[in-house]
Amino acid sequence: MNPSLIDQIGGSISPSELNLSAELQSVIAEWNCAYQPIIPLDMTERSDDEWRSTIHRLDTRGLYLAQMIADELADEAKVEYYSEGLLG
Repeated sequence: MNPSLIDQIGGSISPSELNLSAELQSVIAEWNCAYQPIIPLDMTERSDDEWRSTIHRLDTRGLYLAQMIADELADEAKVEYYSEGLLG
């Protein structure tokens, strides 16, 4: 699945549509690939210690990526992170 960001007004938008740097787009794509095995898991599976640790590690990275996106967009957008693993 290709990574996408959510614009609160316009809906799903790709990192390339935001004109993010190629380097940041690549890092986002790698992070997204690492997150994909979590998506089909139910909440019981996600609460397993190993998966919970993986989700925490990926969410920590995701928060950092959100800050990198905000830095590249400067004052053009408010960037928030949503944890798919924790559904919140």
